[in-house]
Amino acid sequence: MSCSVILNSIKESKQPEAKKVATAPPIVSPALKDAIHDLQDLKIKSEGEYGIKLREYEDKLKEILPVAKVAQGDEEALAAMKSAVEGHRLALEFWQCDHLTGYDNLHQCRDKALQGIFNKYPEIKEQALAIAQAESSSFISAGLDQQSLLEAIWSQANGDTAIAHQIIYPPLDVINTATEEK
Repeated sequence: MSCSVILNSIKESKQPEAKKVATAPPIVSPALKDAIHDLQDLKIKSEGEYGIKLREYEDKLKEILPVAKVAQGDEEALAAMKSAVEGHRLALEFWQCDHLTGYDNLHQCRDKALQGIFNKYPEIKEQALAIAQAESSSFISAGLDQQSLLEAIWSQANGDTAIAHQIIYPPLDVINTATEEK
C-alpha cells in the first residue's frame, strides 16, 4: 500500500509541473517584440481607411528588416514574423515597379515580382492566373488590379503577424490559467 501511495504522489507532483512547462511564456528577444510591434503598425495602416503610401511603406520596411534579421526567441513566433516580413517585402517589390516609366517596363517589373509572390502564395497565383487568362496581354500583371493584389498579399502577411503577436502576447485567460497553476 505504501508503494502505491508513493507512486501516486510522484505522479501527482509531476503532472502540475508538466502543465506549467506547457504554459510557460515564450522566450522573446527585444528585437522580436520590436519587429512584431512594427508589423502590427503596418497591419493597422494597410487595413486603415486611408491606407498607406508607398514611401511610408518603404520607410517602415527599412526599419523592420534589420531588426527582424537579429530577432531571436520562440521558433513559431519567429517563423510567423519572418513570413510576414517576407510577404511585405514581396508586396513592396511589386509596388516599387510603379516608379518605372513605360508600359512594358512597368509590367516586366511586375511580372518578375509576381514570381516571388506566386512562390510564396500559391492561392494568389491561382486567382491571378485565372484573371490573367481573360486578358489578351503578354504580361500577367496587365490584367491584375494593383490594389487588389497588394491587399491579398497584405492579408496573408497580416495573418502571419497576428499569429506571431498572439504567441508573444497570449490571451489573458491563458496567462491567468498559467498563474493559477503555480
